[in-house]
Amino acid sequence: MVVWLVDLAAAITASPLAATATCVAVVMSWSHESWLHRSVMRSVRVQELPFTPLDGKDPRISVVICIRNGASHWDALWKSLKEQQGIVWELVLVDDASTDGLQSRWSEAKKEEVGFSVQWLEMVASRPGKKDALQWGVSHAKTPLIAVTDVDCIPSHAFWLFQLHAEFLSGADGVLGVSLPLRSAGSGLLGACQQLDALRIARSYVGWAQSGSPYMGVGRNMAYRKELFQGFSEHEDVPSGDDDLLVQSWLQRDEIQVVPLIHRSAQTDTHAPVTWAAWSRQKQRHWTTAWRYSAKHQWGLMFPRIAAVLVWTSMGAWIWSGFQEGVLHNVLWIVGGLLLGGWGWRMLNFRSFAQACGTPSSWYWLGWAQPFLDTWLGWQVGRSRGFRNSDSWD
Repeated sequence: MVVWLVDLAAAITASPLAATATCVAVVMSWSHESWLHRSVMRSVRVQELPFTPLDGKDPRISVVICIRNGASHWDALWKSLKEQQGIVWELVLVDDASTDGLQSRWSEAKKEEVGFSVQWLEMVASRPGKKDALQWGVSHAKTPLIAVTDVDCIPSHAFWLFQLHAEFLSGADGVLGVSLPLRSAGSGLLGACQQLDALRIARSYVGWAQSGSPYMGVGRNMAYRKELFQGFSEHEDVPSGDDDLLVQSWLQRDEIQVVPLIHRSAQTDTHAPVTWAAWSRQKQRHWTTAWRYSAKHQWGLMFPRIAAVLVWTSMGAWIWSGFQEGVLHNVLWIVGGLLLGGWGWRMLNFRSFAQACGTPSSWYWLGWAQPFLDTWLGWQVGRSRGFRNSDSWD
């Protein structure tokens, strides 16, 4: 203990300013991680299956799905929708000028007898993105509750829709579900990075929503009261943002209850881009909307990044001072201990969230790569400032 204290004193004496800055930066980083972890863990609610089905003849909730050239995913989606149980609902399908033979798939589906009503809507043309299609679909919905997902998503359980609806019975105005890459899709480094990124994003918006300050959701799995859908007039110039900017619009309302729903049976599984280039383009497109967030959320989301930069900068300055003063080894073991401690803590917190989401056990320790993914994402954020959306919905 005495030797440890002597080494610590020597390291601090080498550069009191750098040592102080390092401590402040570490406290900032660890405080944010602690707050986020506590918020996320408060959102963990285990519900027992099966549920008692809801009786009635009138639809309780409308599922709006906008599709552009999704014929290759249609069969899997249609099969999973027909398996939904426990609630009377309606499906509103919007074909936004598809050219890949989707109409022929629909013609076959229309011949089937299903346990829910279906509105088949077709648009001739629209602007890039799916805002026009979504707005048209919501306007045709016959119920006061809207759920949305995408054609390349598959509900993970037959009670997926039932569980979204159950949150409204408990007083929710909006429900933010989780959507992760298909367990059978994605292999190697790209697949692991996409799994890590999807969990990282979900952990962030779940934690913020649980703390009472929602900032985004994913259009692959969310639901809201129809009265909360006010269109996209405030950001018509941005093709993206049909989900997160919609949530941002809710911030102008008082006493709105938005709840996250993370357990496995309430999720949807989605197809992820199969190349690095496609994924990079998707990330840049998503980041184009982040600049439209409220100042509170922009700064809040940048805070851990700023703290990380301060940690590395102050530690670098401390190491350099230690080298100049001849006590480099004293500084290195202290800095190394702080880095390993923070890294290990983030890994354990990430593992807890992955377990709560019911992911495969092989996903549990993906959190070790968070610092590396953060670096890559920072580069993508910079590139997104000059990005221009195409008509792709990926």
